[in-house]
Amino acid sequence: MNQDQKLCSTEIASSSSLASLSRLPRRNLGCAILVAAIEDYMSMDEQAHTSALRFLFPQEPAYREHFDWVVSMADGVNRKWLREALDQARARWDKERLASKLKAKLEAAARRRLPA
Repeated sequence: MNQDQKLCSTEIASSSSLASLSRLPRRNLGCAILVAAIEDYMSMDEQAHTSALRFLFPQEPAYREHFDWVVSMADGVNRKWLREALDQARARWDKERLASKLKAKLEAAARRRLPA
């Protein structure tokens, strides 16, 4: 058994953080999609954020099915843990994103006020 096989069979438990997703084998498509979706959720790009919001926190049945399919491909990820970790992190991510957006607006306003 090689190291990749050992890592794939190691289930992420409730004591892990979402950052542990990125430590799973890079060839794990499910984990790669989840990591990309989390990055998009925190992105300042509104379209990427909205798409990631619909995927990570699905309200519509089609999005729930797609999310479940991706998690099923993420070897070693406990579905219940992932849902709880995402729900717990959401408020913090929203605050961080809002703070970044406000900072960018303030910096843009300050640049407009500077004499040319």
